[in-house]
Amino acid sequence: MNTRGKRWRHRPWPTRLAVYLVICLPLLIRLHALGRYGSAGDPATQLRLVIWELPILASLVALHEYASRLRSLPARLPVRVLVSVAWTVLLLDAIVFHLFDLRVAIPDVIRYGSHVQEAMMFIDLRVAGLVLVLVAVLMGMKLITARTGSRQPGHGGRTDQPDRSAHPPPSRSMLRELFLVGGLIALIVGSGFTPKDDGDLYGWRVQNWFSLNIQNSLHRSYPSAFLDSVRFELALEDESCEVTETSGDRPDVLIVLLESFSSGLSPMYGGSRSAHPELERISLEGLRFTRFFANGFTTEHGLTAILGGRLPVFPAEVAVFSLTGNTAFAGHYGLTTSLPACADSLGYHTEFLTSGDLSFTNKGNWLRSIGFARVEGHDAPEYDGLPRGAFQSVTDSALYARVLDRIHELKAGPPPFLLVVEGVESHGPYRGMDGMLQSLRSADASLGQFYDQLVESGFLETGVVMMISDHRVQQALRKDERASFGPEAAVRVPAVLLGHGVTAGVDSVPRHQLDVLPTIMRRMGGRGESTRLATAMTDPPPSRCIPWLHGGRRDEIVALCNDQYVRIRLDADRTRVVEGSPTDESAHLIAAIHRVRIDGSNTDRQPGTERAAPAPPAKETLGADPGTQVSWKRTPVGPAGNFGAPRP
Repeated sequence: MNTRGKRWRHRPWPTRLAVYLVICLPLLIRLHALGRYGSAGDPATQLRLVIWELPILASLVALHEYASRLRSLPARLPVRVLVSVAWTVLLLDAIVFHLFDLRVAIPDVIRYGSHVQEAMMFIDLRVAGLVLVLVAVLMGMKLITARTGSRQPGHGGRTDQPDRSAHPPPSRSMLRELFLVGGLIALIVGSGFTPKDDGDLYGWRVQNWFSLNIQNSLHRSYPSAFLDSVRFELALEDESCEVTETSGDRPDVLIVLLESFSSGLSPMYGGSRSAHPELERISLEGLRFTRFFANGFTTEHGLTAILGGRLPVFPAEVAVFSLTGNTAFAGHYGLTTSLPACADSLGYHTEFLTSGDLSFTNKGNWLRSIGFARVEGHDAPEYDGLPRGAFQSVTDSALYARVLDRIHELKAGPPPFLLVVEGVESHGPYRGMDGMLQSLRSADASLGQFYDQLVESGFLETGVVMMISDHRVQQALRKDERASFGPEAAVRVPAVLLGHGVTAGVDSVPRHQLDVLPTIMRRMGGRGESTRLATAMTDPPPSRCIPWLHGGRRDEIVALCNDQYVRIRLDADRTRVVEGSPTDESAHLIAAIHRVRIDGSNTDRQPGTERAAPAPPAKETLGADPGTQVSWKRTPVGPAGNFGAPRP
């Protein structure tokens, strides 16, 4: 006889209430987190969160009730385990959301899973302790009421009353099936819809966990006929950097990647808060770009666009996630037309210096594969004995001191150099808004000191400096940012060009990270020709789309196409505009997306080898929108058309 299930059905309401409160604990924590991150006065947002979370909670309650009505332990145990695992995932998701304003998406767990120690540095133990105490109190209520109920008649005590549950009526025996079916329906229906947002990286803050992780179109494979059509054209493309013979002195080039600097935190760049006063002071000395877009929302996305000159989209036919977490640059290895590869073609020495861990996301190997002659990370001997932060990094001030030493050493050599510097001090996660501002202001202060030392050394008299952010700060959008930037708020970042031959001023034309490669190429003496995706930042841009990855939906790209915004769903050959009006510019962008994703899947081709041109397909077309075919033309697509595969 199912004694356990019988006892559960007759337990007093406090016991069952305690269990339901435990199951609902993740929702309660997430509601509190919304208030912590500035949404306490927004009942509509809190209501949306409850609505999208309820399907999962309903399914867990249903499975719990269903398990209590199973008579045998072998049948009951798997259901209990499923409920426990699902609840644990939801609890972890809620705790991470409360601490970091992030969500536990499966790709991110794989990506950051091996760096738990670094993440623990940011955890507020008081909050974690409060969660544990709350769980203990609720479980204590459950145990106390369970013992009280067990001494009542019909629950193990001696009584002469018959056990009415020994032969439950048919209506009660059907509850088991009704609970299961109802819970599954709630889960499927609720997870099949996702709340609409305006492109915020954290637009998924109100989604339930299953909705967050169900985005299957990103991983759909291209049909064979479509692949043959695109690969035929890829085989005809010229992979080499187009360079020109130059005369006279060529400037040394320094690119400073600013971790998480954001336009919304700089009044000079359109924001309402100030976290970058030193960058603003520096920007007055150069050509500042006040409407500049990041092409993604992570450092890897920024590096792929700035240094690789490619749209930071995953390839179509390779595994984009792995247990090692080293697939952040999948499909973008060995780029023969990257910025360092082209600089090498022009006779430049190339280096990349960072204060962070180069093994994270396999960054070091990727940088070497795209042509950097020297790559240095946090383990440089010069950093021995210094304090460490996230990802075992040293402070930005220590990094900049090392950079000044390298500049002095490189100046003694004959070839000009390209030096790329990446700080980590201002990398999240942060302890709330105050922690974020403190981190960014510290990095900004170090940047100001570094710039002053560059000026004193005379570097800007003959060299060129570009300061550019890799992505917007990884925190939810604020109301003032939405009001200032609209749909662009999630990707607006500062950028400034300084040094030899640069006229100080303001450029308010829409620019993006893909424009950096032709801009720097031209400064180094290369051709740096403008295309419909990548235009030198001193040229007027053509009619084009500026794309960026949608952080809330990993299978979507948002783009500013001239003066309108569109959303593009990444869905193999069915990649299409799903919001906004399709245009010639959006069709061109979709064609470029196809080229990058399909070429990235050619992992068997090694750099330096020629493509074997396949037989021409019967019909060479690319599907841009449902019911529409766009003819494939051999029109140069600039950096988005650069191709490559991993080097051995």
